Amino acid sequence: MGIFSVTTWNVTMKRACYYILPPVVIIAYASITTLQKGQHSLPQAKSGLATQQEVMVSDKELSSNKKEHEYLAVNGNNSSNTTVVKGILPASWQGTRIDGRLKIDEAGHLIVEQQTKDLFDYFLSAAGEVPTEELIVKLQHYLTENLPSPAKEEGLSLLNDYISYRVELSNYQEQYANLHLNENAQEISDNLQQGYSQNNVEQLQTHFEHLYQLRRDKLGMDVADAFFGLQEEYDQYQLEKIKIAQNDSLSVAQKQAEYNRILDEMPTQVRFIVAPEQVMSQLSDINQQYISEVDRYQARSELLGDEAAQRLAALDKKREQWKSRLSTFRTMKAEIERSGLSTPDQQQAINQLLNDQFSHHERRRVAAIENINLP
Repeated sequence: MGIFSVTTWNVTMKRACYYILPPVVIIAYASITTLQKGQHSLPQAKSGLATQQEVMVSDKELSSNKKEHEYLAVNGNNSSNTTVVKGILPASWQGTRIDGRLKIDEAGHLIVEQQTKDLFDYFLSAAGEVPTEELIVKLQHYLTENLPSPAKEEGLSLLNDYISYRVELSNYQEQYANLHLNENAQEISDNLQQGYSQNNVEQLQTHFEHLYQLRRDKLGMDVADAFFGLQEEYDQYQLEKIKIAQNDSLSVAQKQAEYNRILDEMPTQVRFIVAPEQVMSQLSDINQQYISEVDRYQARSELLGDEAAQRLAALDKKREQWKSRLSTFRTMKAEIERSGLSTPDQQQAINQLLNDQFSHHERRRVAAIENINLP
């Protein structure tokens, strides 16, 4: 898959978010990785509220005398409505949650997005533990059981195209073993001192171009954009960094100016990973500049996409609700403190108020904020 393996790409993206970014930006990232510009229905259909299936692997322990295990597809949050698919459970799946998701639009068509590919890759990642043919059958069965028509037929057709792409990719990658293309682009950029010649860079550019065309030949433009668009933007950014670093005609200051230029030209999703502080700063500016919920939503949507804007709006509401609840508690607590009760009785009344107004987890948080001694 080009300079990134599936695992390397996911780990790189997730590490960048969960170890660098604050919670408000992490929430936005959860939506950004769906690659808003790459969501498509097959065939094109009127978009609408999508239904979503959350999938998880059974946490039943593996045992030598049980070859049959189950993984469950849970429709929404209704755990009683499940589809059980039998099969040998690879050890690497045990206790994990299936990556990706399936989404359909109001017309019943499959919405093709990055997370569709993630779902495919999750099943296929167990190759080596289980024969690939069996994994494909499992995935076909899963799609059949969990998608209504016409999304079911679209999903099966898409899987066939994706398998064909992966076969062609495997054959092609053997030609580029000398370029260490299993490393990710950031590692290549960080290790320039080990020596990438101009010829290497040109080969990498040719490699990217070939992958770009191969993906679109096998998957079509819309699906390739949905599956690989963000990755391709990031790969190209790293390649441009290599070219700038190797340009001896540029001074240090000029190189930095070029780095800034190519970063500014990248979509927000790439800048979110490469320079998260920029996105954080922009989000902060939006929060300060826009008082209206509508205006704030629009600005966030333009920066991060609709899904991220929706999540941030939901977070705003939760924060406002929390502030309101905390304010009410403080008012009632102040009334208790003015009631003339003895100190022990006040403490008991405040603790009772705390128990009535907040959950166990919330009580600990409020107690820390208000300096309350819990019993």
